[in-house]
Amino acid sequence: KMLHPDNESYTDVYIQHGLLTNKTIMGHGVYLSGTELKQFAKHGAGVSHCPVSNFALRSGCFNVRRALEKGVKVGLGTDVSGGYSPSMLEVMRQAVIASTATFFHDDTCHPLSFKEVFYLATQGSAELLAMGDTIGTIVPGKSFDACIVDPSCEDSPFNNYDFVAGDIIDI
Repeated sequence: KMLHPDNESYTDVYIQHGLLTNKTIMGHGVYLSGTELKQFAKHGAGVSHCPVSNFALRSGCFNVRRALEKGVKVGLGTDVSGGYSPSMLEVMRQAVIASTATFFHDDTCHPLSFKEVFYLATQGSAELLAMGDTIGTIVPGKSFDACIVDPSCEDSPFNNYDFVAGDIIDI
């Protein structure tokens, strides 16, 4: 407010200077108001949700559900300069946790499902980058980069448990 007293918000500053467009990607989005989210949607701007960084910096939780309901493009980001992990798997885990934490304070906001978070990490991020027609899903004609992951290797990012379908655990 001190630098731009005539503007209602940071979003207004970006709008006034022609910087809020369909190519604009803002990081975090923790403090965006409902009005600002509407402006993001109107201008086609999006948010890169960086929950690992948000938690590490104690910035707060971005209400992804509210942004999506207002038509804002949302993808996931690692923001390793503020976080502790470059792993998209960790970002996905923390996105689920962040949406659950948001629900604790606003029971009208339903937590994100794992399916929704997977979408945000793939097609949602591709749409955020305006590249949804060339990346984001595994279909003929789209670019695809992959790596083979051995989930049983030492320091694997996956949790492996010996479990046989039908096992019953008595408590």
